[in-house]
Amino acid sequence: MFWLLWGDGPKAAGPEGHTPPTSARAAAAGIVGEGRAAGSAEPDIVVGGPASGPAGPDVGFEGLAPGPGDGRSGAAALLDRAVELELRALDLSEIEQAYRRSLEAYRAYLPPEVPGEVRGLFREALQGLPWSEAARGVFRYAVGELVALGGLISTLLLLTVFSTVLEHIQGAFEHRAVSRVAQYVTFLILSALVLDSFRLATESAHRAIQGMEGVMVALLPVLLSLLAATGGALSSGLFHPLVLFFVHTSAVVIDQVVFPLFFFSAVLALVSLFSEQYAVTNLGRLLNRLAITALSVFFTVFLGVLSVQGTAAAVADGVALRTAKYVVSSTVPVFGRMFSDATETVMGAAMLLKNAVGLVGVFLLFLAAAYPAAKVFVIALVYQFSAAVLQPLENGPVVRALESIGGALMFMFAVLTAPG
Repeated sequence: MFWLLWGDGPKAAGPEGHTPPTSARAAAAGIVGEGRAAGSAEPDIVVGGPASGPAGPDVGFEGLAPGPGDGRSGAAALLDRAVELELRALDLSEIEQAYRRSLEAYRAYLPPEVPGEVRGLFREALQGLPWSEAARGVFRYAVGELVALGGLISTLLLLTVFSTVLEHIQGAFEHRAVSRVAQYVTFLILSALVLDSFRLATESAHRAIQGMEGVMVALLPVLLSLLAATGGALSSGLFHPLVLFFVHTSAVVIDQVVFPLFFFSAVLALVSLFSEQYAVTNLGRLLNRLAITALSVFFTVFLGVLSVQGTAAAVADGVALRTAKYVVSSTVPVFGRMFSDATETVMGAAMLLKNAVGLVGVFLLFLAAAYPAAKVFVIALVYQFSAAVLQPLENGPVVRALESIGGALMFMFAVLTAPG
């Protein structure tokens, strides 16, 4: 009877003998390879080759494809096939749009090794993403921004020299008001430079925050569907509203609260340095501390809620999954064990895909945040470097103002790197 079920038909169950075990296993598993029965015209199942299912986008995974003599088992081939089919079933349109936005903005700084479409990233995710190439692209971008800011460096140098000369010759004026007017002119020029620098830094930071938010929103449905496929149905349903809420709230808090507080703290520092009547340095420090505290409290609550809820949901999902597998394998006659093993294969494929999506998501977050953050860092570095180099020449309010502005921009850079 079993040879009728697992053999090649009535011929395999004839009175003269039975089908060889290798052919029976191949017919049962549906895997074409070294164990396929002779005479079958069905093509080999090779991940990355032509699929027998519905037409879909070509997904490679050539590195996982079994070669002619690599001796891959039928279970490994089945797992690769399941990975391919699950990947073809995923809707990657939102992730593709987020990836294309990053490519359009920074393609000139990326090497040709970086794939031009997001499925190429998935093909490379299990073998190694081009992190070194992307990092070199960020370095080239930072060097280009530093060269472009050469005019700002020269302006700061001339401004400091002008302020130093005024300070040395102010005794030649009969009225001190003349030198005060010159200092106010210096202050106005420096304020214009600061406003322009903060505008550039804020635009870059806003672009980075919006890019990271878009990547997270695009990745969330795919990750949660794969999480549910691996047995985390309760975790998937719980994380969906929580993560969406915290992702959007973090973007609003950083963009609308933290960055303005840093800006106003820098402005108050400038006012205190160039005005003897209005000393508001303590107020500027207070705004700076408020920005850091707001960000710290938000991320503490975010990580705490996700950790507690995620642990409870993971335990419940694990118990439910093991119970279901045990019940199916123990109570369903004949086919219970087969269904349980098939479930493990599908879940293993979903786990591989979930890990690949996670790696691709980190890479997309890097592309969305690294380039704007590099620009903010370069602007902050220009102010810090100018303050350090010009301090021997003039340790007056201009140098202290440059140092304060550089510190505020460094805080902005740190905020950009924290969510990433």
